[in-house]
Amino acid sequence: MMPVFQHPRCVNCHGGVNPFIERTGPDPADEAAPVSTVVHGGGPIRRTNDKAPDGTGLIESECRDCHDNMAPRRDGSKSVWMTAPNFLSFVDKDATALCRQIKRASQDAEHLIGHMTDDNGGNNFTATAYNGDRGLDPDRYGNVQPAPPSISHQAFIQLGRKWVAAMGGELAGDESCGCVMPTIKLEVHHTQSMEVPRGLPSKEASDVKFQVDLEPAGDDKPGFFLGQQSLTRTINMTLPQNCEGKASRGERWQLWALVDSVTGSIKVAQVAFDDEPKGYIECRNDRGKGRIDPLMPGPGPANSPGFQELVIPPDSTTKTVRGGDKNWSESLTITLLEVPGK
Repeated sequence: MMPVFQHPRCVNCHGGVNPFIERTGPDPADEAAPVSTVVHGGGPIRRTNDKAPDGTGLIESECRDCHDNMAPRRDGSKSVWMTAPNFLSFVDKDATALCRQIKRASQDAEHLIGHMTDDNGGNNFTATAYNGDRGLDPDRYGNVQPAPPSISHQAFIQLGRKWVAAMGGELAGDESCGCVMPTIKLEVHHTQSMEVPRGLPSKEASDVKFQVDLEPAGDDKPGFFLGQQSLTRTINMTLPQNCEGKASRGERWQLWALVDSVTGSIKVAQVAFDDEPKGYIECRNDRGKGRIDPLMPGPGPANSPGFQELVIPPDSTTKTVRGGDKNWSESLTITLLEVPGK
């Protein structure tokens, strides 16, 4: 639903345009313009408590001078153009914050779906937004191209019903219910050590630890969670006394988790894509100094056989696997920090 809430047809009235002030910015017809900098194309509107001849507020009357092509109310009467109050602004709010705001502002599930359908029979901004014409009469403003939200009105309503259904058919619980993504939070601890007798360096060792949130993969993959993490690994080198150096390697980890709904165990798999190490080794002797740059790549986590999958049983929160040989050792520990429903 977020692409609709963030679309100019919705956000411009929900805090994206302030018609009561003068300010510079891009053309409001520019769909690529940041919503927080869009100006009111009709110029500033004066605030007043005076009444227009038809009995409406003068602000509403001035708005209707241009925005006179609103979708009608449910009873067939004319809708009145206005902006949403500040506390219903959509600007600079992520999905969680906006979800909580919408839940607070909705009386119940029926009121929410009614607003998404036709503003509960009131000023029909929703249908006007889906007309995509900003309520402007095409006979007078033929140069304004309709630009409705990215999905159909019916698809938007269906997503709203799906959201309500996920909460049991009503706007249940506190503001977090139905608004906070059920994630699996993992801590990953990975160590590596490689020795090369009489080599330069004679030993490389590294240790990284990070936390990552895995989000649901989708309705078609129940119990399946995905996440990723990018990091820079510092490689500690054992060098002769006459040498110095530093090295690091960029890594991009992808992790999957599958929750077994029968046993309660969680299968975790990972793969990491490694960049070649960056750094140098510089050694000195009586004849001067020499430099090795770039370094030869060593094994990364992507080259770890057997580390791609592990199972954490339901009575545990951590699992460690190890591997290696005479000159190389490695360990991977996965710890469950948060699991939905636990």
